[in-house]
Amino acid sequence: MPWSDVQVGDLVKEALCRLVRSGRLAGTFLFYGPPGSALEELAFAFASAILCERKVGQASVSVANCQAETPGLPGHADGDFCGICRACRHIRERIHPDVFALEPEGAFYKIDTLRTMQGMAALLPLEAERKIFILRQADRMRQEAANSLLKILEEPSPHSIFILLTDNVTGILPTILSRSQRVRLSPPPLDRLIENLMASKGISKEAAESLARLAGGQPGRAEEMSDGTWMERRDRLIALLEKIRHGSRLEIMHGSQALSRDRAGARETLEALLSLIRDGLALTLPDNPAFLLNIDRRKEIRSLWHGAESDQVIQAFETTVDALADLDRNLNVQNVLETVFMACAGRSSVESMSPKGPQRA
Repeated sequence: MPWSDVQVGDLVKEALCRLVRSGRLAGTFLFYGPPGSALEELAFAFASAILCERKVGQASVSVANCQAETPGLPGHADGDFCGICRACRHIRERIHPDVFALEPEGAFYKIDTLRTMQGMAALLPLEAERKIFILRQADRMRQEAANSLLKILEEPSPHSIFILLTDNVTGILPTILSRSQRVRLSPPPLDRLIENLMASKGISKEAAESLARLAGGQPGRAEEMSDGTWMERRDRLIALLEKIRHGSRLEIMHGSQALSRDRAGARETLEALLSLIRDGLALTLPDNPAFLLNIDRRKEIRSLWHGAESDQVIQAFETTVDALADLDRNLNVQNVLETVFMACAGRSSVESMSPKGPQRA
């Protein structure tokens, strides 16, 4: 998988290519960006570019390593990696003996994990010229662990490179930041993300555009949503809302009861509902698809909120936001959903209360 296949911005790839080409690599890198950024993909691609066995123009490259001689195949000469040599394959399969990925045990890194890493870094590489340590969620360190990492970075091994990954750069000690070469990731252009989703998921342009917009342009989040139940849950929710918008309170209660069995699922339902209400409000404006998130369900959403006053839609949105907070407070899921669906139907929230009122789950 050469750089052209890595889903990050061209400027980032060009900068890392130049570093590999120059051979002047820092001992510590910090890759950071918003949640859902391709931080880990970038880290392993960078490791491949550093350790790729294909040396352009050198006769030492063997057919066994590269499997085939491919004319024009890039290598270290331009900072790219071949993607097919033994090192590249092993890194892609996460089995390279000189590339290590670490992550917190529970909520935080344990200091013993970092001490073990320090001992491993002191040893010579087994196969490659360098050892590479990739630390996922590097902000998840208490003071003692962060200080232990700082000591490792202050006394670096000449044959080791550390790549720290985080979506919360404010959680990294300033002293660690000062010793790191920082690389910031931004989400790829929306058009590129849409094209990638169409190609990888085999979906229509409108479905891919909806996924991209609902994920906030973040590839990782779009991938999760496409592989999970999010879109199916959204479509079931649209069908349910069509019933309860003009239905009886009994229908609202039955709908709430059916969705209340899974608290995590209820949260996903409310998040999907927020996007549907937001789009319903947007459709009171001139018909401009740029305002919509669920662009593939524009027709259904227009029908769903037909005749609703903007004040009612705003009230439904605010009630749904409050409901998400109520789930965090561990209130009864069915009562929470009932309140939301009553607001979507344009009814008083008082009507949605059970005789005993909101209860703890």
